[in-house]
Amino acid sequence: MNPDFQQVEWDAALAEECTQLVQLAFEEDLRGALAGDLTSAALIPSGKTGKAAFVAREQIIVAGLRVAALVAERYSDELNFQAQVEEGSRIAAGTTLA
Repeated sequence: MNPDFQQVEWDAALAEECTQLVQLAFEEDLRGALAGDLTSAALIPSGKTGKAAFVAREQIIVAGLRVAALVAERYSDELNFQAQVEEGSRIAAGTTLA
């Protein structure tokens, strides 16, 4: 392991910092877009729903699901993010993370 690696613990302060970063990204992504995401509005019929999954392409150690959940929460109340594995777990290629 990299000697400079430092594991961080998820706590209220880190959650708040991540929430602020997600908000900044959201504002940058949709800046000037009066109707939200213009590409989505142009390509996806109104009222259409869908599903998506995060799937590992190779063996990995899971990290970042809490931040992914913050992103989903910020972008829409209609997004339902459900983690299927635990942070820090080692998973095989093809495993669904969320």
